[in-house]
Amino acid sequence: MGAGVWTQKANVGGSGREGAVGFSIGTKGYIGTGGTGYEYGVPLKDFWEYDPSTNTWTQKADFAGAARVYAVGFSIGNKGYIGTGSSNYRYNCLNDFWEYDPSTNTWTQKANFGGVSREYAVGFSIGNKGYIGTGLAGGGAYYAPCKDFWEYDPSTNTWTQKADFAGVARWGAVGFSIGTKGYIGTGYGGSLLKDFWEYDPSTNTWTQKADFAGAAREYAVGFSIGAKGYIGTGYGASLNDFWEYDPSTNTWTQKADFAGEARHNAVGFSIGDKGYIGTGHAGGGLLLKDFWEFSFSPIVQTTKATNVTDTVGTLNGNIQDLGKYSSVSCYFKYRKSSDSQWTNTPAQNMTSPGTFSQNLTGLQKDTIYYFKAVAEYEDGAEEGVLLTFTTIGVRIGVWNSGTAWVQKAGFAGIARLYATGFSVGDKGYIGLGWNNGHLNDFFEYNPSTNFWSQKANFPGGGRIYATGFSVGDRGYISCGQLSNGSYSKDLWEYDPSTNTWTQKADFAGAAREGAVGFSIGNKGYIGTGFNGAYLKDFWEYDPSTNTWTQKADFAGVARGYAVGFSIRDEGYISTGYDGSNYLKDLWEYDPSTNTWTQKADFAGVAREYAAGFSVGNKGYIGTGYDGSNYLKDLWEYDPSTNTWTQKTDFAGVARGYALGFSIGTKGYVGIGYSGSNSVTDFWQFDPLANTYVGATNITAHTARLNGTLSGLGKDSNGNNYTFNCYFRYRELGTQNWSYATPKVIKNSTDSYYIDVLSLSSNTTYEFQAIVECAAGVYYADNTLTFTTLKESATIQTDNATAIGFTSATLNGEVKSLGNYSELACYFNWRQKNTETWNTTSLRETLSGIGAFDYTLNELEEGKIYEFRAVGNYGNDYFYGDVKEFATSGITLPTVETDSATNIRKDSATLNGYLTSLGDYSSADCFFQYRVYGQSDWIETSPKETLSGIGVFSKSITGLTRNYIYEYRTVAETTGGRVYGTIESFETESWIFDHWEGDVTGSENPKTITMDKSKNITAVFIREP
Repeated sequence: MGAGVWTQKANVGGSGREGAVGFSIGTKGYIGTGGTGYEYGVPLKDFWEYDPSTNTWTQKADFAGAARVYAVGFSIGNKGYIGTGSSNYRYNCLNDFWEYDPSTNTWTQKANFGGVSREYAVGFSIGNKGYIGTGLAGGGAYYAPCKDFWEYDPSTNTWTQKADFAGVARWGAVGFSIGTKGYIGTGYGGSLLKDFWEYDPSTNTWTQKADFAGAAREYAVGFSIGAKGYIGTGYGASLNDFWEYDPSTNTWTQKADFAGEARHNAVGFSIGDKGYIGTGHAGGGLLLKDFWEFSFSPIVQTTKATNVTDTVGTLNGNIQDLGKYSSVSCYFKYRKSSDSQWTNTPAQNMTSPGTFSQNLTGLQKDTIYYFKAVAEYEDGAEEGVLLTFTTIGVRIGVWNSGTAWVQKAGFAGIARLYATGFSVGDKGYIGLGWNNGHLNDFFEYNPSTNFWSQKANFPGGGRIYATGFSVGDRGYISCGQLSNGSYSKDLWEYDPSTNTWTQKADFAGAAREGAVGFSIGNKGYIGTGFNGAYLKDFWEYDPSTNTWTQKADFAGVARGYAVGFSIRDEGYISTGYDGSNYLKDLWEYDPSTNTWTQKADFAGVAREYAAGFSVGNKGYIGTGYDGSNYLKDLWEYDPSTNTWTQKTDFAGVARGYALGFSIGTKGYVGIGYSGSNSVTDFWQFDPLANTYVGATNITAHTARLNGTLSGLGKDSNGNNYTFNCYFRYRELGTQNWSYATPKVIKNSTDSYYIDVLSLSSNTTYEFQAIVECAAGVYYADNTLTFTTLKESATIQTDNATAIGFTSATLNGEVKSLGNYSELACYFNWRQKNTETWNTTSLRETLSGIGAFDYTLNELEEGKIYEFRAVGNYGNDYFYGDVKEFATSGITLPTVETDSATNIRKDSATLNGYLTSLGDYSSADCFFQYRVYGQSDWIETSPKETLSGIGVFSKSITGLTRNYIYEYRTVAETTGGRVYGTIESFETESWIFDHWEGDVTGSENPKTITMDKSKNITAVFIREP
């Protein structure tokens, strides 16, 4: 049998202590009482249970006697016992005796110990009897060592004195039992002792045995495991040696030293084939609460996995001690962290301590594995600690934690179904519907404040199953069923900036309800529906001309109550009901070709009355009714891959007739009917919550690619690999990859990103994350796509013209369409120093570069106005600079441009004169200048504020010699800017004339031989 191994376990509960009591009952150990320091400490009475199967301590009912230190404890059968000890560290000795029942967690006082009160006694049990002997008796200044010996019978609750201990009287000894014999040894009896004695209860006799083989000591620990006894620690100085006694040979053998700090007055007991030592008093007065296990079972250690890549790895273990066995069978058990069942590797027979390993293949990449080494022997098995490794893995994107659905403020109107809605800019709108009558109220939702506000009622009358969509900064509602049961086709435009409704050209198809509506760019679309028959016609509305145009009929079967949404430049229709069947087919409409193309069927069950919306380049359908059940599932459609993916279920109750729309990067679903009642709850959906977000910071020509190094593997030393992380990308549908660098170095699981430049605008790319290390190159399992933005259009605001007392013409230009096929062009305007922009009512659609204008009337006399040109396509807006004009009735300053002075080769002084302030008290005066022939002006700064007429000037530098510059004066007030005439000047030019000094060289006067020792000067003259 080996020397044994000590393993540290969980600390004992409560405070550090000495002189405590310990014993075991069945498979549990117990420690309690004790004190917080020698002589002047505080006695304790807390009591703790140790479960070795879980390595945990649980506090039990406090010991019911007085708090005490240096007591005796042992167990008989399924009960524990504590008695004697000192209640105040000053020899106030006790003789009470208590029984603990773990099944009820209760203490019961028993017959007092039969001898005199004492502390530092010895106690143990043999069979169904308990024994206490030796110790230090007395109280106050009196004390005396004892050698009397007593037997306790729990069946009669009586004490019987037995033959005195045969050694000298003593205290602080060790006692334990092996089989049918008891043993007492060591202690203090005028000197430190090491004699050792055996008690035979059958003959009530003591027999001296071989002296304890360690140094003489007191306050040691003793216990037995099987047929052997053990003594260790103690005081002679604080000791940590540990010895085994074999009664069959009457010999002592030293075992592995106790692995904790040397100590005395500790506690020891055994559970099964393992021994335990804990607490005690170390040198320097340190009180301990650590706890250690001693075992002769095989000791197996799990060590780090090595050579782990994406699909292979090596498990490693070490059999440190075979215990009492000549051989053990060693193997590993392992599993994925997501699995509950373990897989065992083939076993290896080990006949001596050493390492063992097992190569694994077919592992799953980017996966956490648990494993532990196992040593199996004839009586059982020991397991090493649980370790983990992660196979190499890389994922596209960076994890975005969050909550997919968040409940927001409930809809402010009464509960309803059959409502309609849309979003405009950063606001959402819901209105109309039915609740014991047809409704026409209308409400706005502001996500930035999470607040609903009632707006102007819909003027077309209460209705149900109406159709809504938005184009640019206006919303539209049409169709539906009126309160008299007839179907409608009137169209109404809502302007959020003025909270007004304007009737527009009627929908050009037949009146209907349950139609689909959406917008693409600057056009709106309505199709399908029901008016006694199911319909499939499809119509386009142009707000700039207020006209409807019939388009290609919807290519699916005629239907009503379907879902429609748009993604970028295409529209989509799915689900609905055709009079016989609930539907799930999906169709894409391309307005550039006026064609329909069938796409992958909606992946949920067929349904009607669903809610739909789009966010970014994805579409969403959820909730609805399938003929039997109201639903709450949600599905995402990706047009780049033509695939559906189920997302987190809608968080409200299942329902139909809900409303869905998007605002910015979030979707919203609310109201509807749950099957039993109408509801008003309203929810926000974040498509990126709890997902790996791929590309971010996307512009027309750049994007940030995100990846995550999610699994590190292990090298041959069991250490994490260091990785170079990067990406490859290409236009979707092409063959050749480009690589995004520089590579990012990582040696821990972490996200990384690389910004890619020079991308093509309005183009879909796919990309894949890559990592490389010493073991190889590894790719993410999939690719993700992103689409660069369209090339921005350029809008220019030109000066206002035809300015009168109450009118002015606003002018703008489309300088570039970018990637847009057309722009709806108009103006924002407002009186200066007010907050809210007004919008001109008419829009001019331009499909190429060109000018547009709008004449404002009913302006106020003598007021200053701001305006800007606007180009719009779908949700994209482009703005020109803000310009100003003043209506007649106010006089602006006047300014003159004077001649430039101090003209040099790279500088000049510009001069001007403020000739009048007009109706203003001051003006900011400055200059604009530019190289002749260029279009952009450079403005001087700082501006000079003049409160009266007078001259002003500004020196400019950094000019280029021999260039012509033009310039003009500017006076700026709240009424705008006024300009002086444009004047010009030419910077000076200097030419080489001759050399002076010691010049040698060729006849060419501009070519010389330089000599550092000579004085040579070049002479230039101003060019005539």
